[in-house]
Order: sequence, then C-alpha cells, then structure tokens
Amino acid sequence: LMALREPLWLAKQLGTLDHFAPGRLRIGIGVGGAYPGEFDVVDLPLKARGRRTEEVLMQIRDIFAGKLPEMEDGGVPVGLRPVPKHAVPFLFGGHNDAALKRAARMGDGWIGYLLTPQGFAEQRAFLVDQRAANPAPFSYGMLFHVQPDDRLEGAHQRALDGWRRVTNQTSRPFPNPEELFIAGPPDAIVEQLRRYWDAGCTEMVLVPADQGAAYPDQARIIAKDVLSKIRDWT
Repeated sequence: LMALREPLWLAKQLGTLDHFAPGRLRIGIGVGGAYPGEFDVVDLPLKARGRRTEEVLMQIRDIFAGKLPEMEDGGVPVGLRPVPKHAVPFLFGGHNDAALKRAARMGDGWIGYLLTPQGFAEQRAFLVDQRAANPAPFSYGMLFHVQPDDRLEGAHQRALDGWRRVTNQTSRPFPNPEELFIAGPPDAIVEQLRRYWDAGCTEMVLVPADQGAAYPDQARIIAKDVLSKIRDWT
C-alpha cells in the first residue's frame, strides 16, 4: 500500500532487497481502502489514496533512476546508493475500471484476484484495450489460493475455509468455491490453472490456502508437483 509509505524510506527498503537479490525483485501495489483506519493513522483522506499511490510510485521510480528528490529550502539532499541495476517491475492489483486504467497507465503488469477464467479474460481484454498504444512489455497474472489435497471432492470448500481463516471474512457468500479457488491433487490443480493460462494468464502467484500447520507441506507439494509442470508451458 504505497499510499501509506514515505517515498524515500520505501525506496531504501526496496533498494536493499534488490541489492540482496539483483533482478529478482517484483513489487505488488494495492491502493487499499478495505481498512479505512490504516489511512486515518497517516492522516490521509481515503478518497485521496489513488492519487497518493501514483505520486509515491513516480517518486520511487525517479529515485531508482538516480534522481534526487526535490528538497525545500534548507533541506539536506539525499538519494539512494546503489540504485538498482535492473528495471524493477511494479505490478498493480485492482478490479474496477479506475484501478485497471491506473494499472494500464502506470504499471508493468496486473495481478487479478478471485476471478473465474472468464472473469480474468474479460479484465485482461479491458487492459489490452487500454494499452493498445503502449508497446512496452506488460504481464497479466492472477493470485490463487491453492489447496493441495489427496481428494478432489470437498477440496475447494476446504480451500474456502482456509481463506476465511486468513481473511476473517466469514459472511461473504461463495456458493461455488470451485470457480474461484484452486484445489485437489496436483494433476487437478495443474488442470485448473491451465484454464487461466489458456485465457492469457502468464504470471501466477500460488498461495497455500491453509496458513496454519499444513502450510509447509502444501508449499512443498506446490513446489515439487505443480510448479515444474506449469513452467513446462513456457
């Protein structure tokens, strides 16, 4: 949530990560708003969060390019050293028209969330149209909650249950969790993900649905039995 951050300090934190893992840093950007109290803490009106996000991103990119922030009279000029040697991609989230237009205009990619393959394809088409005049590379992806499971039956409901525990969203109805969550044995997970790949999803963030004691085992299954098959698609 860039709107909550001080640009120079954030640039220093991200620059440090890039220094430790050159060329591997990827930044996901959310505009936020689900928890208004976060913005009260930094004295930022909720309706200004989109504009503030854009301002911070532009400053971060300037700092990464080696430019010094403008200082008021008497200020101490500061900058970032070393600056990243590789371009750092900034990937936006969001689902409404304003968020998608911002992603198309300012981002290097977009990550969808809780979408069916058809829903993903529709939002991707909107982004493609928005970027028709921009030849720069742009990635289209999804964040998935994944439930590796020995049995396909009931696995999607178990994924939903895990998601509810993490998000504490117990009242939101999900009559068809199999449309939004990825679950089952590894081969079934790969088959479900393939539908998104065929719809143009080339960047997949796979998050174990169970954030409790089963998390390490789920992560191992995803790494060993799912990722290798997905990478074969490229």
